[in-house]
Amino acid sequence: MGGQLIEGACTGPLFLFPPTASARAGTEKFPTDTDGPTHLNQNGASRQPRQAQIVPVRQPILDREQRVVIRRAGVAEADRAYELVTEYYEAVQVVARESRDRFIRDYFGPAAGFWLAWVGREIAGCIAVRALEEMAGAEIKRMYVRPAWRGIGLAQKLLEAAECLAREAGYGSMYLDTTDEMLAAARLYERNGYQRCERYNQNPQATIFMCKKL
Repeated sequence: MGGQLIEGACTGPLFLFPPTASARAGTEKFPTDTDGPTHLNQNGASRQPRQAQIVPVRQPILDREQRVVIRRAGVAEADRAYELVTEYYEAVQVVARESRDRFIRDYFGPAAGFWLAWVGREIAGCIAVRALEEMAGAEIKRMYVRPAWRGIGLAQKLLEAAECLAREAGYGSMYLDTTDEMLAAARLYERNGYQRCERYNQNPQATIFMCKKL
């Protein structure tokens, strides 16, 4: 079990970087965070050489001066964080949902955390870490990047932020679950050293369980 995390490298803004890609509404599409961009020719035909989950980009051109910040949310931001998690619930049809009170209790304690990814003044994504006492480790939850902001590396940076806190808090292992329909997420985790493991919870939707030694 991890210890008490009061202050450290993971308590303030962790990552500050310019977007690595831009898109003009109606002319380009972006896949998930783990695939490259798909471009369309003038006739609308795709030049994507490999399969990917493609979502329309409905944002204006990203300004290269528009910074991206991954920041741990404070209790004062809990309502905004929960709104984004509620959006995530609906987007992927989550069955096992936390109430607002349970959400705050699980993710806003001293050895837990909830991160928001900001693009300018807009919230673009999130990730959470909570204690997993029965496994003497920590668990990654609620990884989500809004469709308009996929393809610029936010999922990777969110994952790095979560792992940073877990190491500082003294956790020895990180666990997570996902589904067969979210293979892009599973590939992201595998690239970061996560390996398949036995089921460790009763999540009725989860089909893939993974673990990483920190």
